Amino acid sequence: MRCKKCGYVFFEETSVCPKCNSELDESEEDTILLEEEETEEPAPVFVEAERTTKDERKKTKPTTLNLPFEEETKIEKRVLIPAPIGIRAAACAIDILIVFAISFLTVPLPYYLSGGSSVSIFEIFTWCIIFLLEAILYFSLSHYFMASTLGKIFFEIEISTYDKELSFHFCLLKSILGFILSIPFFLTWIYSLINEDEIPLHDALLGVFSIEKE
Repeated sequence: MRCKKCGYVFFEETSVCPKCNSELDESEEDTILLEEEETEEPAPVFVEAERTTKDERKKTKPTTLNLPFEEETKIEKRVLIPAPIGIRAAACAIDILIVFAISFLTVPLPYYLSGGSSVSIFEIFTWCIIFLLEAILYFSLSHYFMASTLGKIFFEIEISTYDKELSFHFCLLKSILGFILSIPFFLTWIYSLINEDEIPLHDALLGVFSIEKE
């Protein structure tokens, strides 16, 4: 309660002010002890979100329409159709003649020019090994650098694969496998006559196709 005379605030239930001993009216006893000061609480501050329409949001939303990859391009897997077997056989014959010429110029011709007369079995065997190595290098290097050989270039043929890179090791493997499978009765070429795609056995095992240039 508050004394109206001296302003003293007290909590005892009494009719006399404890400080100034002034009597209080009964109506004052029921008064509120302490009048709370009315304080205006600040209204909560809200950041009013910018209201945008659906069309306006579309304008501000990041988009990829203007980027280089505007439309996803579908990569179609091209179909590799082997060149006719007659053309491939003619190209192979030209390449074999070229390899024979290279081998003759690098081994037998210098031997005869140096005065050699008779040839032994060992020398013939050595020449065959050299011919084989030169043939493997000829086909491997030609396929690696040109994806073709001189014979294939003449008939506008090149080799290709679906998912393999024509690295030198891959071209070397193709050449070695081709000569190995040619030793037993030209097995790799006989296989090309009996399969539907007319592909040599070593090319079928490696997934290689001799196709006409586009």
